[in-house]
Amino acid sequence: MKFKMQHKQNQLIERITNQHLVVGIDIAQQIHVSRAVNYRGIIIGEPLSFNYFNGLINSSNLKT
Repeated sequence: MKFKMQHKQNQLIERITNQHLVVGIDIAQQIHVSRAVNYRGIIIGEPLSFNYFNGLINSSNLKT
């Protein structure tokens, strides 16, 4: 069963093209951090730190 799951994950990774933007999010207890990379794994922009409290997102990095 584990092999089938790994095979499926590899198929999904192989479908990523230069048109995709991959965003990773580290969910923590207090402050969460997200970062974007292109299809080759090159970091794009600065990491975004934010917290989520009672349905509201508060971020010092968000620009309006």
